[in-house]
Amino acid sequence: MPNKSTKRSSCNPLYILGAFACLFGIAACFFWIPFPSIYRAVIESRLKLTIGSDGMPSFATFMWAKPPLRVLMKFYMWNLTNPEEVYFYGAKPTLVEIGPFSVWETEEKHEYEFNEDQTRVWYKNYKKYVFDEAESCSICKYDAPISMINSVGYGALAELADPRFNISKSFQQVFAFGAMLLGEMPFIVKPFGEIVFDGYDDAMLTTAHSEAVYEVSKMLNQTHFNKTTFIPIPVPDMKKMAFFYGYNNTNDEEYVIDTGKKNIKKLGKIYTWANRTELPEDWYSTDECRAIKGSDSGSFEPSGIEKTDRLDVFLSFFCRSLYLEYSRETDVKGVPVYEFTSPRSVFDTTLDENRGMRYVNSEQVNYAPNWPNCGTQMGLNNTCDEVDVDCGSSENLCHTCCNGSFVDGTYLLPPGMYPLVCYPGKLQSPPFTDIMSAPHFAYSPPQVLENIIGMEPRLPEHTPIVIKYEPTAGVPLEVTLQFQISTPMYRNHDFVSSTHLPNVLLPFMWVSATGTVGGALFDNVKLGFVTIPKIIFWVKIASTVITALLGALVVFIIWRRFNGSVKTSEEVLGNC
Repeated sequence: MPNKSTKRSSCNPLYILGAFACLFGIAACFFWIPFPSIYRAVIESRLKLTIGSDGMPSFATFMWAKPPLRVLMKFYMWNLTNPEEVYFYGAKPTLVEIGPFSVWETEEKHEYEFNEDQTRVWYKNYKKYVFDEAESCSICKYDAPISMINSVGYGALAELADPRFNISKSFQQVFAFGAMLLGEMPFIVKPFGEIVFDGYDDAMLTTAHSEAVYEVSKMLNQTHFNKTTFIPIPVPDMKKMAFFYGYNNTNDEEYVIDTGKKNIKKLGKIYTWANRTELPEDWYSTDECRAIKGSDSGSFEPSGIEKTDRLDVFLSFFCRSLYLEYSRETDVKGVPVYEFTSPRSVFDTTLDENRGMRYVNSEQVNYAPNWPNCGTQMGLNNTCDEVDVDCGSSENLCHTCCNGSFVDGTYLLPPGMYPLVCYPGKLQSPPFTDIMSAPHFAYSPPQVLENIIGMEPRLPEHTPIVIKYEPTAGVPLEVTLQFQISTPMYRNHDFVSSTHLPNVLLPFMWVSATGTVGGALFDNVKLGFVTIPKIIFWVKIASTVITALLGALVVFIIWRRFNGSVKTSEEVLGNC
């Protein structure tokens, strides 16, 4: 018969409890140490753009093609209140901001095709715009009249004087006089809806596209810019003028991007836009400025975003690539995010990195005479012995060998702006000469505002680009894009209609577009990066506490046993 004490010793609950505590702790340790890597791998696998064997898109692909995102675009129009004084006496333009005129924008990819191994996807991005009077200001009706610069008429005069087209002074004056006979004046009053979307009839555009011009050009055997016309400057294809003319229910240029299949870090990387790997040479003069970098409008970024990262994005609406830098930690409807914004440097063409984006300024006009503020340092270039000073570099503008903003025979534009070289989102040159900047010239020196009345720049309110990313997945949950459009207006004594005009960068519109992700995509992001991590955190805490309590209980019992507080552990815990 077995010894009773031996049996009790072998089945001692103290040993079982200790073994259980040890095994539970080891199991928890082995589970929680690799869990973050496993969890991240699962998340990254779900971010890839794929099509299943049944031809159905993955959840990520479906959300990418039909994002649950409505963008509210708020248009603020700069109403010119003193056009007669500006036209006849060269007075400072007085502007009054009218807005917002609110428009809902939705985007969907109606067409997309994967390559054979699903490493790249080609797509077109279609956009739709709907005016919402309820979200607009009380006087912001679709047909509200706006007094502004005549972009077409004034743009035509600027091109007539452009040395690129080599038009003689006499021909310039003839065409300018003809434009006046057609009714083209520096300023116009048109309804908001026609200015932005529907287009308004312009005498010069109508005439340029008329059969009369075509027949006369045919008789004279005149061809310009691959068109039968005697008009010596480019004539835009549009027959009406509007900033978004023909843009509603259409797509911007087509893209080819990386699906993230081989390398999740390349998800969203643009390979081509408009069948091009870089922007046209007649847009920007350097390779760096022509490069197409990053993702489409920041729609993807590599997972695991760090605060030290510099994020590249390509904005076809801005006709360029640019980068974003970390700003702060915040949240979007309870989801922690990293906010990235566009720094001043990306809008500063005085910097060497943006040299290729400088405004040509063939009119040789100084639009900010008091910038830069060099004091008495500059102006000694006639007596300067140094020959290796790059006066086009921002740090040398006030060098004694240089002459401020006067570089290479013309004047640089101040920081905070660059020329709009394309019709937004299209591989087309615009039918006007315009300048893109932050709203209210918020990124420009105060000297830019000296020739205008009515501007009130405020930062960070007028920051051009703000994107809030969920950092683990790199998914943007809220995007804000803001920009202002201005026209370089200057005095030209060769044209009667511009003899008395002031030299000024005259804004006519600024736009703020904000969209926040919602629906199933947001719910999945919140579940995956807020709810589940919280559950995991508390389960981890609970398992740690249980392990610690079990271990403490075993230690306590052993301590009491060896101190003789109890006769045996069986008397405390019972027999096996």
